[in-house]
Amino acid sequence: MTRRLLRMVFTLGLFLLTSALSSCGENFYNDKQPVTLSQSVYMLPDGYNGSIDHSGIYPIQGASVEKGQSVRFMAVHSLNGENLTSDDAANIYKSILWEIDGEYFNLSSFRYTFKRAGTIEGKLYTIDEYDDILVNNFSIRVNTPEEFTLDYPYDGYNLAEPSKATDLPFRWTLTGIDEWEDSECEVFLSTQPESLYVSRIGTMDCLENANLWGPIVGDSAMLYKMGIDLRKESFTFYWTVKYTIISDGDRRTPAYSPVYHFTTKYLNDSLSTLRVPIYYKNFGLEDISEPFKTIAYVVSASGDTLKTYTGTQPQQEILYNLPPQNGVKIYFKELSKKDYKADPIQVDLLPGAVVETDPVYFVDQVPPQVAPVRTTFSRSSDIEFYFYDDGSGIQPGTMQLNINDIPLLSEWSDSLLIAGSYTCGSQCYITIKGNDFAGNILPETNWYMSLNKDNNLYTLERIP
Repeated sequence: MTRRLLRMVFTLGLFLLTSALSSCGENFYNDKQPVTLSQSVYMLPDGYNGSIDHSGIYPIQGASVEKGQSVRFMAVHSLNGENLTSDDAANIYKSILWEIDGEYFNLSSFRYTFKRAGTIEGKLYTIDEYDDILVNNFSIRVNTPEEFTLDYPYDGYNLAEPSKATDLPFRWTLTGIDEWEDSECEVFLSTQPESLYVSRIGTMDCLENANLWGPIVGDSAMLYKMGIDLRKESFTFYWTVKYTIISDGDRRTPAYSPVYHFTTKYLNDSLSTLRVPIYYKNFGLEDISEPFKTIAYVVSASGDTLKTYTGTQPQQEILYNLPPQNGVKIYFKELSKKDYKADPIQVDLLPGAVVETDPVYFVDQVPPQVAPVRTTFSRSSDIEFYFYDDGSGIQPGTMQLNINDIPLLSEWSDSLLIAGSYTCGSQCYITIKGNDFAGNILPETNWYMSLNKDNNLYTLERIP
């Protein structure tokens, strides 16, 4: 603190000394009439270059900004209530000095970035021709960025009681609420994701605890009469939190947490449900007509095959009811597009629970293969190469055939790259570049193209 006070005294002393030495310029004061010089502090958006006389631009008062935000501070001086231009104002004061959060600036206008949250204090000093000092004090609230964190139930929680009068706690942490701010949280819950944001179930202070009253689904006997057997059925609920920060009665634009979900457990503890989402990544759309052939083997810890799953779509889901057990392994295979591979997973099936695993992704990491259609051909024949990819498929737009490093106009047709005839002379070098939809680049392949003068035919030979 002592160091800061000494620095401020030194800075202000230098400011006053400089003011005493500078008194040149046009005299705007009229000795015959009393005049009043006043000043105002403006905080403008970063990059703003309009006039402060525009409607809606007012001197700073109760300002609020975000941490890391940049603004432009501007000092505006008035003579007898009439605003002066910056050039005119410079002619009627000797010196100007800003102090903002321990930093000093001697410009009438400058850019400033708020580096910390909290209440930032500032002052604007101006010394006029008569050595009178004008001082404006101002304060700015710098908001801490908010961050929403889920505490309980974790996303994918699968042991919610469906029919007991047991509350399910909803717990979260919302950081970044400053001492001058209040918060409001609205909780939305639905079994249908598309109707989630119109299904509000409660409003509360974000710092309070929330509980979802049980029973969550309803009385099991009553539901059974309606054809819903909670021993064999589970329900998935989706929920989110809309949080709004309020400062001095003003509500800021609300934000939403991610959408979370939880499922109810079965009343029958001898049953467990396995749910495995499956996705194929980066497949070519033109290859969709040829279906996938997915196989998944669900194997117990002792090695017995419990289930064999088959599917044909780029997005699938394994869904089986199985006895509760630990150490269940699932192995995956693709029989149609064999370049696609997926790693096996292991899961424990809890009694009475729906166990949903992380998504399983089939990924193609095998580059395409290429070979010439003919290795001997006449001068008038097309130069053709055949491509083979047993995964995501060739991406035609990336295919490029170069002869002696010069791109040759080529056409893609049914796994063939056709470059047309080319007069090579005695010898040329051919290179081909491209990749499949999964981003696997063609291996470095080069061919030596030479003319046999005896039969006037070209010969292609691959260069190792």
